[in-house]
Amino acid sequence: MRLPGSLGGRLLLGASMLVVLAVAASMLLTATLLERFGRAQIDAGLDARLAAVAGGLALAPDGAPLVAANLAGEGFERPGPGWWWQVWAPGGVAGSTALRGAILAVPADPPRRPPGGGALPWPADLVGPGGLPLIARVSDVSVDGRPVRIVATAPRAALSDPLRGMLAVLALAMAGLGGALLATVLVGVRLGLRPLRQLRAEVADIRAGRAERLDAEGRPAEVGPLVAELNRLLDANAAGLERARRSAGNLAHGLKTPLATLAVTLAEPGRDPDGVLAPLVGNMNRQIRHHLARARAATLAAPARARTDVAERLAELAAVMGKVHAERAVAFERAGLATLPVACEAQDMDELFGNILDNAFAHARGRVRTTLARDGAAARIEIEDDGRGMNRDEIASVLTAGRRLDESTLGYGFGLSISTEIAALYGGEFELGPSGMGGLSVRVSLPTA
Repeated sequence: MRLPGSLGGRLLLGASMLVVLAVAASMLLTATLLERFGRAQIDAGLDARLAAVAGGLALAPDGAPLVAANLAGEGFERPGPGWWWQVWAPGGVAGSTALRGAILAVPADPPRRPPGGGALPWPADLVGPGGLPLIARVSDVSVDGRPVRIVATAPRAALSDPLRGMLAVLALAMAGLGGALLATVLVGVRLGLRPLRQLRAEVADIRAGRAERLDAEGRPAEVGPLVAELNRLLDANAAGLERARRSAGNLAHGLKTPLATLAVTLAEPGRDPDGVLAPLVGNMNRQIRHHLARARAATLAAPARARTDVAERLAELAAVMGKVHAERAVAFERAGLATLPVACEAQDMDELFGNILDNAFAHARGRVRTTLARDGAAARIEIEDDGRGMNRDEIASVLTAGRRLDESTLGYGFGLSISTEIAALYGGEFELGPSGMGGLSVRVSLPTA
């Protein structure tokens, strides 16, 4: 049997099977008890009739049974077929007037004689006239020193019909009880699994950046250890992330200072007469920045845990770029959503969009516009300018690491390739194209928080 995929489904299936088995066993046990009780009631009545027949029985000299008049009268006979009695004596057979001369088959001796001898009645199953199934009680007595066998019968329907009616009512009651038990089991399973659903929601909050740790208070004993282990895992990941970032920062400071010193030294007259070393130092500096940025983003154990409002970061970055390019008097416009939380670290957001806005402000004629929108689980950020724009060949060239369209000025170069990698590391997309404003459009998609 294929098990359900969910834990709740498996618990419900197991509990349902137990409920069905319990109801079936209860039905069987109750039916057995009812059958035994009904049979005992009928046997008690038949035993009384056996005693009455034995008390009013005598034998003729030839051994023929003589029955008292009160036993042969209508008052002793029970109405309906099957309620009969009969006597087998050495000299003949006597029986109930309702038999109308029919003779029942002599009951066989029991496999094991009842305690106390044959005077104690024992049960038997007989078939009466017309194939009528009978319940019988048989007793062997001694009359005038001679053996006589007496049988009293009742129709089997006297037991089966009431029993069938009671079982029908019992089946309905058991079905109702089983339904109530299954409903109780369903409620119990849902209540029992509620801590797991709550834990899943809290883990999702951590992944989305809305929380940092799991609340350990009030947890069931079975879930508490799991919560403690998850909190320890979160602490270990946070510590590892902090160490990685600290190491990256130390490496950056350790390499940038010697490179800056080397660049200043090479700028002195006569230090680099062929002009070969200075570009190499610049390339080294760009490579260090590139790989440090990549290492910082890649070492995020769970980047989706962060939560940053991209609208707020873009506004702050645009304010900085407006001061950096104050001489150009570029107007910054905002469109779309007022707030848009994304699952990215604030530092990576600054580097990703800082490069884009820097280039947009540097090449715009007078306007830069950002548009924020949500598309399902993705945040769509578009940054446009009204500059000269780029054609397809220029777009393909500018996304190559270290390439600039104009090496003599600030331009679309190594920063855009870093922005592309950061967006990709967060599972997003980066696209360049023409803008409706006449310049370049940079479209970035990132996972929402």
